[in-house]
Amino acid sequence: MKITRIVFVLLFFCLKVFPQKLIGEWQEHFSYNNAKQIVASDDRYLCLTTGGLYFYDLNYNQIVKLDKNKGIYGGVISAIGYNENTNEFYVGYQSGMIDIIKDDKITHVDYFFNSNNSNSKKINCFTVKDNKVFVSTSVGILVYDVQKMEFVDIVKTFYDAEVYKTVFSSNTLYAATSQGVFYVDYLNVNINDFANWRSIDGAILSKDVKLIQDHNGALYIGVNELSQSVIYKWDGSLLQLSYSSSETLKDLVSSDNSVLAVFLHKLVKLDASISDFYVNNQLNMNSVKFDNVNRFVVADSTKSMVVINNGVPNVIVPNGPELIPYGAGISAGEKVLFTSGFSRGGEKTSQSTAGIFCFQDNLWNSAIYPDNIILHQLLFQINIPIIFLRVRIMKVYIRL
Repeated sequence: MKITRIVFVLLFFCLKVFPQKLIGEWQEHFSYNNAKQIVASDDRYLCLTTGGLYFYDLNYNQIVKLDKNKGIYGGVISAIGYNENTNEFYVGYQSGMIDIIKDDKITHVDYFFNSNNSNSKKINCFTVKDNKVFVSTSVGILVYDVQKMEFVDIVKTFYDAEVYKTVFSSNTLYAATSQGVFYVDYLNVNINDFANWRSIDGAILSKDVKLIQDHNGALYIGVNELSQSVIYKWDGSLLQLSYSSSETLKDLVSSDNSVLAVFLHKLVKLDASISDFYVNNQLNMNSVKFDNVNRFVVADSTKSMVVINNGVPNVIVPNGPELIPYGAGISAGEKVLFTSGFSRGGEKTSQSTAGIFCFQDNLWNSAIYPDNIILHQLLFQINIPIIFLRVRIMKVYIRL
């Protein structure tokens, strides 16, 4: 009886006809729901997700997916950035490759190509200052001159500390690293010589620090400890505790008039009087990008890009499976169905959320359930042929 009910649900879950494709033709299908970072120009947002990249055009209300077919280098993307001076978007990869996107033309730049460095070359962050881009990497800081279109400096840190992010406060360059926070007078000393850099002292700040943000001449430093997150304020000489929470700190961002701490369900304003700037228990925020006074954009771990306009959220996400359908797949007449959460052998995968995912007429529909044991059993008990399926991390290939 239970199996019959589930078959009924499966058959009515998809209503359209599966499109005809050429035999042997492959298509990539990404899940874009887990957004990590968003950067913005005047008319476009670029969203980085664990499944890939996409633009959202504000003028035309249009989503444009970016993949290798569109000219990007491809591989695991680790960071994105934007240069308002040149209207260039930057895409950094774990391999060390960088894509520069300008006027929809994509240029591949790779400092590490001729390097003998066998260590990690991951790109962590892009920071723009004047006509240069400071690229935080796992081996130091690369300085790219946008006019010369070449790398002009390389800052190697002590003990090969990984650099997560750089920010400028006036003429001081700060770097958050795996060995603490360091700073240097950007204009008056040779930044390539790491002996000219100074560290912000403190037992906490000598450890792994990933989150920093400058605002009005002060530096805010976020550290996630075992039981709490702590935010410090550094004015150039004095280090003070600004805020602490039992929740995990996701990011530190700057708006027009303050610095905000990003937590899973809320934004906390860090000024003279600490206050909640925005609270929404339906969101799972990874990062936030402020657009103007009344609008900001959330990189959400379950809903992808969420535009908050005058407090009202609007989800902007390309069509795709809500989760990666990691497990079983079947063809049911003119429909293709997948489940998540179990391998074919019945062993549970790391993805615990269960669901049915239907691909039809070039569109995905998803139905998420708390338990897919019954669904998994159904797929291999009913007499429906299994399609040829190959699954990679964050993408699905379908061949008819």
